[in-house]
Amino acid sequence: MNARLVLKDKPGAWIQFTTGGKAYRARMDPLWLGAERFPELLKDTRLVWQLFDEKSRMRAMLDDLFGSRTLVMLQDYAEAVGLGFGGLYHLDFALKHLDELEIDLLRLGFDIADWLDVSGPLSSRRVALIVGDLLDRPETQIGAARMDIPPVDKSAVVLAQIAGSMGKEAETHMYLKTRSELRAEAEARAEEQARIDRIRKRW
Repeated sequence: MNARLVLKDKPGAWIQFTTGGKAYRARMDPLWLGAERFPELLKDTRLVWQLFDEKSRMRAMLDDLFGSRTLVMLQDYAEAVGLGFGGLYHLDFALKHLDELEIDLLRLGFDIADWLDVSGPLSSRRVALIVGDLLDRPETQIGAARMDIPPVDKSAVVLAQIAGSMGKEAETHMYLKTRSELRAEAEARAEEQARIDRIRKRW
C-alpha cells in the first residue's frame, strides 16, 4: 500500500489516474455512487463514469461511446484508489450484509454510519481492508455469513467439516482446501484477468 494513498484517503478526496494513456480525475471513494447503486457497478461498468468529474466524464464517454473499455477503466481506477477488484467485491458483499457488518464494526469500535455517509471518516478502502480480514474468520458475523453458518470459532469449523455435518454443498473453508482447489480458483481469476488484458490490447 502506498503511504501517500493512505494520507490522501479523506472524505471527498479526488484522485487522478491513467487508463488507456489518458488521465482522468475521479472520486477516491466509490461509495459516492451511493450505497444503493454501488452493487450495480460490477454489473454495469459504465457506472465508473459517474465517479469522474464533469470534464473527465465527458472525455471518457466521447472516447468510448459504447462503453467497451469500461471494464479496463474500472480496473485501473480500482487499483489507483487502493481497492483492486478484490476490494470492490468485498464492498459489494458488505453492502449485501449490512446488519452483520454493523455488528462486527461495532465490536472493533467503528460506526457503520461513518462509512455509509461519504462525508464520514471511514472510507471504502478501509472498510474493504477490514472486510477482507473478517471474511475468512468464521467467528465474525460477516465471515459466518460468507460461509452460510452460525458464527463459530475456527476449531468448530474444522471439526464440523471433518465430520461432514455441514453438507456437501457447503463452501470449504480456505484452511481445508486442497492445493488443486486453490489452483483452480487461481486459474479462474487468471482467466478473468486475461479477458481484461485482451480488451486492453484492443484499446
